[in-house]
Amino acid sequence: MDEHSQGARAGGPSHRAVELGVAVFVAAFALIVIAGSLRAGVGWGAEGPRPGFFPFYVALVILGASIVNFGAVISRPPNHQLFADWGQLRQVMAMLVPTAIYVRWCRGLASMSRPYSSLPCLCDGLANTDGGGSPRSRWVCRS
Repeated sequence: MDEHSQGARAGGPSHRAVELGVAVFVAAFALIVIAGSLRAGVGWGAEGPRPGFFPFYVALVILGASIVNFGAVISRPPNHQLFADWGQLRQVMAMLVPTAIYVRWCRGLASMSRPYSSLPCLCDGLANTDGGGSPRSRWVCRS
């Protein structure tokens, strides 16, 4: 047995499981977008396309690609190759989860504060003009 097949039994998801999971997740996302587009309308109105027109067709393409990916994974024989062990995934999550919480926190502060105030997440509200001289707010994060 090679090192990768030993690792798959030792712990961690296989490549096949991760590929199938991603295909199912992306297909579910596409189905949610399709359902929302159908609610908004996918036809052609008097002024042009209705609000759900473009998202509907983009979601159809994404759904089709997910089905193709799912079929490609199912058609291959399983090789039990390790994607990553649980320790590696724990290290990724140790960085990803706090970063996601921080970004969500910054977005919450940005929506609650006034446009020109300074935020503790290093984001500044900068005034821009849209060409007609009226100010509008644009959030820019400094690194």
